[in-house]
Amino acid sequence: MPRRTEHLHARAATLIFAAAALLQGATRARASSGSIALQRRLDSPFSLRLHKTPLSAVFADIAHKAGISLEVENSVYAALPYGATTRVSATFRNASLRSAIAEILSPLGLRDATSGSHLVIMPSPALARIGRRATWNELQLLQAIRRTQLSTFTGNWTADLRRTLGRSKLTVQIASNNTARAAQAAAKVRAELPTTIAQALDTYASATHQLWFVRRDSVAMMSQHDWLQRQLQRPIVIHFSNVPLETVVTRLGQLSGIRFKPDPGLYLAVPAVSVDSSNGTVQQTLDVLSGAARIAYTVRRHYILLHLAGKTGHARAPRSAIIGTISLPFGHDRGKLDLFLRRSDISTSLYHALQTHLHAAVKRLRRQLVEPPAAAAPAPPPTPPAILPTPKKPHASRTGGAPAAKGAAATPTTPIVPHTNKKP
Repeated sequence: MPRRTEHLHARAATLIFAAAALLQGATRARASSGSIALQRRLDSPFSLRLHKTPLSAVFADIAHKAGISLEVENSVYAALPYGATTRVSATFRNASLRSAIAEILSPLGLRDATSGSHLVIMPSPALARIGRRATWNELQLLQAIRRTQLSTFTGNWTADLRRTLGRSKLTVQIASNNTARAAQAAAKVRAELPTTIAQALDTYASATHQLWFVRRDSVAMMSQHDWLQRQLQRPIVIHFSNVPLETVVTRLGQLSGIRFKPDPGLYLAVPAVSVDSSNGTVQQTLDVLSGAARIAYTVRRHYILLHLAGKTGHARAPRSAIIGTISLPFGHDRGKLDLFLRRSDISTSLYHALQTHLHAAVKRLRRQLVEPPAAAAPAPPPTPPAILPTPKKPHASRTGGAPAAKGAAATPTTPIVPHTNKKP
């Protein structure tokens, strides 16, 4: 009997493993089938006419007419001049869906990638590195860099790109001054020629441990660390109240282009936060989160690590507490730049003076909102009204008394004793 039971258990386990394998295989088969179906649709003919159509509506029309699942990352709209309302005009007649989508995305600095049966739209790395909303001039320069071939390279980026692109005012600013590394990078670029300017810049930046991005009418190169520090000082506008921390971090990444990497379990440890910044910098916003929710951050080479303050292995230099904000005019549109004031920014005497004013203001507020008003003195009891007798008409008294004066009140408790004029 025990052997039979063991045999049945073994068969049951075998069946379970077989069912799991079949289920896993079926899942992979469905995913593969969905991916193949998407590729076929991307290669199928497609016709569409767009005339000043908002970009969000363009993606919706493509998904509907082509019958595909199309996802747009939120960072796409955060990187474009007019966001989701950026208008597109184009006409496609029997073009492949793949080429039509590329024709729409390329001038905007966007790219697509397949994820199973889904097509995902995202910013290109060069667009994301701008770290803010791009201008139309920057998008045009980015498009020219991506499409124009570089046939010769002298090592002078400014001169070579001015000649190749026909832009006499273009400059290339390179932060690194390591001549040996620059020479090796130039040799790698020459070995790849002819190639697009974008590919040449990628090769040079990778060999010199830098990254490149367009800035107005120029191209800049700097280390990843310096770029992160630059983005930390970028003003942003962000308003959230009691929302998941993940929502705030995602929005910060969209506004700054910075890759934030949370520690495992951080979103569970800090489920909800509030943040309110009007043109404060990214770093100031992170400092507010640090003070309010004990979320610390560490700048790494390619990203910023978010973790709980004081966690072992992630300690950072302590910073003085934030004691207030100062609003200053910002830009030509008369906006406001909120500057956070730290204790270390002011002298001891000024700090004590601020504390004195603060304590006085708190006392006034407490008197108005917390302390009850002083009790008033009790009012004296009311005087009971006098009881006036009903006036009677005057008449002659047999006792010879004079009539009472008009309006005089007799005391009701005093008896009137009659008397006579008889002698005893």
